[in-house]
Amino acid sequence: MNSKITKENMFFLSNIFFYLFVYTKQFYIMRSGTFQIADLFFMISLMMLLIGLLKENGKSKVLKILFSKNNIVFVIFVFFVFVINIINYCVYKDIHLLLSAIYFLYNIAAIITFRCLAENSSFLTNVYYVLRVNVFSQFVFLVVGIGKYRFEHRWCGTFNDPNQFAFFLMCCLFISFYIAEINGRHLKSELLDWLIGIVLLVLSKSTGITAGFLAFIFCFAVYMFISRGRNKTMRLHIVAIIIAVLAVLIIGVTFIVKQQLNSGDSYNLVTRLIEKIKLVMNGGVKSILADRGMDKLWIEPLNILYGAGDGAFSRYADYTTAILEIHCTPIGLLYSYGIIPFGILCYWVYLNIKKLPGIAYVIYISLFAECMFLVNYRQPFFWIIIVLGSIWQTKRAKEGEQFK
Repeated sequence: MNSKITKENMFFLSNIFFYLFVYTKQFYIMRSGTFQIADLFFMISLMMLLIGLLKENGKSKVLKILFSKNNIVFVIFVFFVFVINIINYCVYKDIHLLLSAIYFLYNIAAIITFRCLAENSSFLTNVYYVLRVNVFSQFVFLVVGIGKYRFEHRWCGTFNDPNQFAFFLMCCLFISFYIAEINGRHLKSELLDWLIGIVLLVLSKSTGITAGFLAFIFCFAVYMFISRGRNKTMRLHIVAIIIAVLAVLIIGVTFIVKQQLNSGDSYNLVTRLIEKIKLVMNGGVKSILADRGMDKLWIEPLNILYGAGDGAFSRYADYTTAILEIHCTPIGLLYSYGIIPFGILCYWVYLNIKKLPGIAYVIYISLFAECMFLVNYRQPFFWIIIVLGSIWQTKRAKEGEQFK
């Protein structure tokens, strides 16, 4: 009896600390890339989960979870990540190569923890509410003046970087929307979250996240018209929602532009978008690729075959226009780890997102559009969005339902 109580207590505590991890992920107290308070809560959640699993069935349960098909493929990919980064570390002596490998170890733990805890039906619902609280919290922080601007004109909230802030915001909206669909809820209850999210997005002036949001609005509209467009009332609701979202976006941009013109600051989301367009017009596609650090693709193309490792970017200093990591998630992973590990990762993604209803692909297409401009693979929320697909597959399989 005591053993059973202990096991249940461990699972309960694991849930609680994971919720704290999700909420405190928005608080960057230390320098980016270092240990934050959210990481402490996650480590405690993981430890409680492991103790609970060991109390339940001993080591066999832990090994069964680790070597399940949905997990082992990612583990194999991360094995290659360690091998490639360690080899490159021996050559270039850059500690960031080792840190990049550790980030993936962290993400494996996050993926497995999330997948295990999601077996409890109430877990996803509670995560859903925590994510919504996150969005409202950031809005409250903006109103009361908690947070900061970077470069004096890009709102970061409680983050160190505006792109971090915007990506976190997007993940909160995407994951809560996804969980709502898994639980059979619909967009109405989250509409206010999205309107607040758009206002905050405009303030962050993140062009990459803007691409993800616009892709979502477009794909969602297309999906709704195809799946539910026969109903005239539903069509009107869809149009009304899209108009409301676009109106908030336009009003928000107009307000910020006017405010900044009055203060002598003309730098806003519109000017950032215009900058990117001019970059393409003046220098062609190569110029925008170089701006994202992708000039390495034609400078050292052989790295696509065997992987350059993720770090030691100073090695490109003599012949690249941008001494930085590739700001494109899929291309960055391909260049850093080579074609075979990248193929293994693509197979893992396929396992997680295959045979899902159309609404799930609205999220995935939007995420893909966004990650073409930013580096997301160090963030656990990025992988959690992918893992939600296999969780939905499992849930529907247990219920004996088929996707339409």
